Amino acid sequence: MGSDGRAFPRIKDSARVKWRVADEAGPTPIIDDGLQLNISGGGVCFASQTAVPKGTMLALELQLPNYPSGIIALARVVWVDVVTRDDEEGFEIGAEFHWIGWDSNFAQQQLATYVKSRLSV
Repeated sequence: MGSDGRAFPRIKDSARVKWRVADEAGPTPIIDDGLQLNISGGGVCFASQTAVPKGTMLALELQLPNYPSGIIALARVVWVDVVTRDDEEGFEIGAEFHWIGWDSNFAQQQLATYVKSRLSV
């Protein structure tokens, strides 16, 4: 564990996050209003204008700086905070990764490389 009690170190960074609710009722519209606030090997925190209930499973597309394609992940919302930015109410959403990438370890390696490179800065 890190000095802050977290299992994974967090990297503060701004990047776009596209997401949709991943439920059994069928596809939901993609929401393209997310802004990543921090990321780690275990999860992501992002800001959104759209509220998401705790426990909701999300399909995410994370756009990491200097990576040519988005990283696809499945994550469960573990906390939601109401925040005010620029006089507008919104939400910060913390989600724990359950799965990253498709049928290979490439996306997981990209995420690990990204986090390691940002930790060494």
